Amino acid sequence: MVVTSRSIEDHAKDLEEVFAQVRKFNMSLNPSKCTFGVQAGKFLGFMLIARGIEANPDKCRVVLEMRSPQSLKEVQRLVGRLTALSRFIPRLVLRIKPVVKMMKKDAQMCWDGQCEAAFKEVKKILTEPPVMERLKPNKELQLFLAVSDEVISVALVQEKPEMRLIYFLSRGLKEAEVRYQQVEKVALSPSRTSGCVGWSIELSEFGLRYEPRGSVKGKHLAEFAVELFPDTNESLCWKLSVDGSSGRQGRGVGVVLKGPGRLMVEQSLIFKFKVSNNQAEYEALLPGLKLARDLGAERVECRTNSQLVEGHMKGTFQIKDDQLLQYAHKAKQLEACFESVEIRHDLERRTPERTCCPCWPVQKKRATCLHSGAKTDWTGEIIQLIREQDEGGSLRVEDTKKIARYCLVGGDLYRRGYTMPLLKCLEGEEVDYVVRELHEETWECLPCSTL
Repeated sequence: MVVTSRSIEDHAKDLEEVFAQVRKFNMSLNPSKCTFGVQAGKFLGFMLIARGIEANPDKCRVVLEMRSPQSLKEVQRLVGRLTALSRFIPRLVLRIKPVVKMMKKDAQMCWDGQCEAAFKEVKKILTEPPVMERLKPNKELQLFLAVSDEVISVALVQEKPEMRLIYFLSRGLKEAEVRYQQVEKVALSPSRTSGCVGWSIELSEFGLRYEPRGSVKGKHLAEFAVELFPDTNESLCWKLSVDGSSGRQGRGVGVVLKGPGRLMVEQSLIFKFKVSNNQAEYEALLPGLKLARDLGAERVECRTNSQLVEGHMKGTFQIKDDQLLQYAHKAKQLEACFESVEIRHDLERRTPERTCCPCWPVQKKRATCLHSGAKTDWTGEIIQLIREQDEGGSLRVEDTKKIARYCLVGGDLYRRGYTMPLLKCLEGEEVDYVVRELHEETWECLPCSTL
């Protein structure tokens, strides 16, 4: 418990109010653990000072006095101590990435130059760690979100009357999360770093504005911005493979697009109109370029099975056919949407990803509808089990546990709670109505915990 005040007179009044609450609820305090009238002190592993919260100097001193790890146990000890200070070390996840790699399964213990450089860099930061300043009431808060391929970060700041760092977090992404699209990572940032989903509902009654990040002032805030700012020098090149076919059995094209990480998108089209083999290759190139454009690619390397298409796009071959000329003009228009497009003639045999793409004609079969008009109603099963139990029927142990916290009141299903009133179970259109009313701030006076 910490009691802070702006002046000595206010401090006496605040302590009187706190002690009144302690007596009201029959609580007792240990005098040996109480400290009064101090300007700073340790609390929950941090240092509370007049400006705000800073890192514990004892924990910083332990890391500064550590030698370079010589075994896996020492590496684990170092990472554990740095994790305890992660809130005060900008870009910690990226800085100690070479060190963390040695903790993985089947990894060899090899403390190389990269690990030593990262260790020295962290020590340099801990000589003067940043201070999380106190929140100024009734002042605008700004939440900065930054996303890279492997790290997401969040910083909470106040700019007025001066730039003040309130809080920031930086966490690495898991193997599956690394393959997310950029917009998915941005949406993941607040929930993954804060872990407080209820905030998004409780803050819905306040005025929230979403703006692009501009210039960031301050040493540590600038480091936060540099941590995950897109690298303009390194532009990822997307791999596009296209193939078209036209024959007696049918006509179709296949497209395989490879992006960042392990992203791979496959697309196939079946044509009901007649095309030549050269036209089929263009029919494969056009949807491939459209797909890359829609997914946000800037640089594309395209491999095609047609040497004619490559020559037309590079200008080395003359276009004599009027229909192929229209195809080429359309491809040039799509090419202008990218920073660069390189088209190569694939002289090798078909690659596995291209041969597996279903661009060949398929047999038409009548589809079978397994569920017609079926509606997912999870409450119906529970209501039926409750009624069977009320009628004296015997239920399985699993079903009894399933309905233990549910009851029927006037034909409606409710869920029991230990410290809360009965919660009505909603389904279908009722859920849509409640969510819509909630976002329209009709229920802004209703506490979030009761929803």
